[in-house]
Amino acid sequence: MSRRLAALGAVSALLALSMSVVSPASPHGRSKARVVARLRNVDGCVVAVVKMQRGGGGKLFVRAFARHIEPAGEFHGFHVHTTGECDPESIDPATGEVVPFFSAGGHFNPDENAHGGHSGDFPVLLVNDDGTAWARFKTDRFRISELFDEDGSAVIIHTGRDNYANIPPTTPTGEERYHSHLEDVFGPDSITLATGDAGSRFACGVVRR
Repeated sequence: MSRRLAALGAVSALLALSMSVVSPASPHGRSKARVVARLRNVDGCVVAVVKMQRGGGGKLFVRAFARHIEPAGEFHGFHVHTTGECDPESIDPATGEVVPFFSAGGHFNPDENAHGGHSGDFPVLLVNDDGTAWARFKTDRFRISELFDEDGSAVIIHTGRDNYANIPPTTPTGEERYHSHLEDVFGPDSITLATGDAGSRFACGVVRR
């Protein structure tokens, strides 16, 4: 298959997934059966579509397709974040510096669990060498209605991989292993427990009905 045909196929898949969210609103105010997030990079280009649909057994069925993700050929952190605002020029108030999509807040984590156990933690996204990625999975960690609080929610693809805070402090025989010099602790430090060290935010999309 030529690269041109592959690129056309990727665009078609992205459009098809984007257009497949068709559930009508409920007259009783219940959340819709399907919601979607269209993720844009800092240049404003749509690079991913994530669809979430209520399924059986209290689970949500999640489908995602992405293209033009960088770096290609790598795993990328993939999460629901707490705030439905995707400002590519947002400011981190702690530093006064521009941090793209900082406005989306941290990982969706209403139960205040350590990372790996956040409600918004998704499986890492494996990006192919051509910058495309597919994902299909189920989660029972949250309900659609929880994503529509007063400030909404967003889906983020990060530039780096997510280690899910799997940083063992010792070997099986009890010898010291990984040490954070930043906080002088063995095992995951507070940054790892919050983010999984997934790096900066490559793309962001507000979750919409």
